[in-house]
Amino acid sequence: MVRGDTGDVLDLADGVGTASWSNSGSSTIDGASYDVWQHDTSAALIYVDQNVAII
Repeated sequence: MVRGDTGDVLDLADGVGTASWSNSGSSTIDGASYDVWQHDTSAALIYVDQNVAII
């Protein structure tokens, strides 16, 4: 889970940008909204605060 504020940035680059990660929806946890990112070739999930920009 990645928490942050407006203006924060998370870099999911793996040499080709976010090509290996897909936004698979959103979830609310303890009243906070998160985007759910799933890795395309593994079962890895990352919950990212919706205030955080993804690059």
